[in-house]
Amino acid sequence: MSYVQHNLFINQNIFTNFIMTTPSSVSSNNTLIQRIERLEQLIYEIQSNFDISLYETTLRIKKILLSSRLPGCILYKVPQDYYTHSLQWRAKQLGTTPDHLCKTIIFENLSLGNDGIINNLHAPLYQQKYIAIIVQYISKVNLDILARYLASAGKDKTNASPSSSVKLAMASPETILPLTGFSFNGITPFGCHISIPIIISKSIMELSSPSYIWLGGGEVDIKLRVYLHSLIHTPGIAAKCLNSSDESYKPVVLDCTELRDTEELLHIDE
Repeated sequence: MSYVQHNLFINQNIFTNFIMTTPSSVSSNNTLIQRIERLEQLIYEIQSNFDISLYETTLRIKKILLSSRLPGCILYKVPQDYYTHSLQWRAKQLGTTPDHLCKTIIFENLSLGNDGIINNLHAPLYQQKYIAIIVQYISKVNLDILARYLASAGKDKTNASPSSSVKLAMASPETILPLTGFSFNGITPFGCHISIPIIISKSIMELSSPSYIWLGGGEVDIKLRVYLHSLIHTPGIAAKCLNSSDESYKPVVLDCTELRDTEELLHIDE
């Protein structure tokens, strides 16, 4: 079953199950409440094309998503040779377009050495040891823009540090695994072991029709569909997803990416 067929099957089942498992007429307020609760359960249920319980990572993600009440989430298992194919092929497997394929990159601020702050979303970004960037596959992070932003974040202009004081590098797979609990190509911001501040590329927030993106789903061959706007605009959800008690936290949206050229797009293998 292709993703498109699978998704249609899921949407049909939600309303079929709702009709079949509830009375055809409302005879009392209690019955109405039960029907509403049942519909909410179906809306927030995490759909998948595999047994989520097979993996500790997907169980962890499911727990976070359910507690955060994010609607329309899907965990979808892709073919094992997924990353050997073009972005167009990958997007087709997920019933979307290449600009909706995204990934989470963990950057380390090497300039902080051992003084960087970890697992504290209250700390200013320029003091954070690790930063997670959600970016489209068709784009790449402009490190100069990102460094300038981090150097000044939380400071007034008179105290802002020069961007040269921020030295960023992608965290190694050996570093990422204990921090997040996810391996390379399976990284997702949901259910990490520690709270890592998130920056979302502005171009992602400008996507429309559909208004969701696909991210890593905890394992290399599992992808997660999420409506990003619900994560951004619902108070407290971002913090809950990021394993934090700071309900005022919201990810930063930053214009920090640039489109890859045609040659780069042809050689994307991650």
